[in-house]
Amino acid sequence: MDNTPIKKKWFFIGLFVAALLVIYFAGSALAPFIISFLIAYLLDPLVDRLESLGLPRTAAIFFFLACLLVLLTGGILFLFPIIRLQVENLANDLPGYIQTAQALIMPWISKFVENPEKIQEHTRETLLKLGNLPLKILGSLAGFSWNAVSGFVNFTLAAVKLVIIPVATFYILRDLDKIKERAFDLVPMDSRDSVSRLAGKLHAVLSNFIRGQLTVVLILSVIYSVGLLLVGIPLSIPIGILAGLANIVPYLGLILGLLPTLILSYLQFHDAMHPLMVCLVFGVAQALDGTVITPKIVGDRIGLHPVAIMLAILLGGQLLGFTGILVAVPVAAAVNVFWSEWLERYKKSEIYLGTGVK
Repeated sequence: MDNTPIKKKWFFIGLFVAALLVIYFAGSALAPFIISFLIAYLLDPLVDRLESLGLPRTAAIFFFLACLLVLLTGGILFLFPIIRLQVENLANDLPGYIQTAQALIMPWISKFVENPEKIQEHTRETLLKLGNLPLKILGSLAGFSWNAVSGFVNFTLAAVKLVIIPVATFYILRDLDKIKERAFDLVPMDSRDSVSRLAGKLHAVLSNFIRGQLTVVLILSVIYSVGLLLVGIPLSIPIGILAGLANIVPYLGLILGLLPTLILSYLQFHDAMHPLMVCLVFGVAQALDGTVITPKIVGDRIGLHPVAIMLAILLGGQLLGFTGILVAVPVAAAVNVFWSEWLERYKKSEIYLGTGVK
C-alpha cells in the first residue's frame, strides 16, 4: 500500500501548523517584513513595466520607493497642520458643546430619575473629562506621538522596524522573481500543476483586492473629507479618513463616520439642515461606492462575507496588532481560495459522493 499521499498531506498540515506557531510567537518581529512584502507585491508590476522599457531593475525600484516616500511625506506635511487646527478648534468649541449636550440630556434624565442632581453632576464630570480628550490628542500630535513610546528600548525597536521596512522592501522587490522561482522549485514535482493553478487564483484575488481596495479607500476618504469640510463639520479630515479606511468592512465606514458626524453637526450648528447635509454627503458616497467605485475597481471577486471580514480583522489584530489589521482581509481572501479549492475536491471525493465506501 502506497502511503505517499497520506504522508504528503501530513507534511503540508505540519508546515501549516508550524507557520501558525511562528506567526503567533514571533508576530511582532515579523510585522515589518510582512508590510515590506505587501509593498513589494504592490510595486512589482510597476517595476516590471519600467524594466521592460530598458530601465535597470534597481533604478526602477529606487524610483518608485522615492515616489512613495515623497507621497507619504507630502501627505503628512499637508494633513498634519489641517488636522491640528481642527483639533484646536474643537477644543475651543467644546465648552459650548458640553452646555448644549447638558441642555439636551438633563430634561430626559429628570423625567426618569428621582434625584437628577447627582446624575447631573456625574454627567457634567464625564463631559468635562471628555472635553480634555482633544487637548490630550493635540498634545500627542504636537509631540509627534513620541511620548507614546514607553522607554528607550521600545523606542529603539520601533525605529529599527521603521528602518527595516524600506530596506527589506528594496531587497524583496529586487529578488522577488528569484524568490518565487526558488519557492516553486521546492514544490513536489507531481503537485506543481495544481500549485501553479492555485497561485494564479491567489494572485488574481489578492492583486484585485489590495490594489483595488487601496484605490477605493483613497477615493472615499477624499469624498468624505471634502464633503464634510464643505459642510463645516469639526474634525472633517480625520472623520473622512476613518470612514474611508473602515469601508473595507461593508457599511462599517458609514456607521463609524455618520454617527459622530451627526452629533458634531448638531452641537455645532443647532439646526436640522446641517445633519441633513451630512446625511447627503454619506448617502452620495455610499451610492457612488455601491454602484460605480467598488464594482468598477474591485468587483466581487474576493467572495468574503462581511461577518468573515470582521472576524478576520479581529483575529489579525489579536495576533499581529495593527499590522494584523492591515493584512487580515488579504490573508482571509487567500484562505478563502484554499477553502474553495478544498471544497471543490471534497465534492468530487468518495466521501462526499458515497461511492466506494461500505
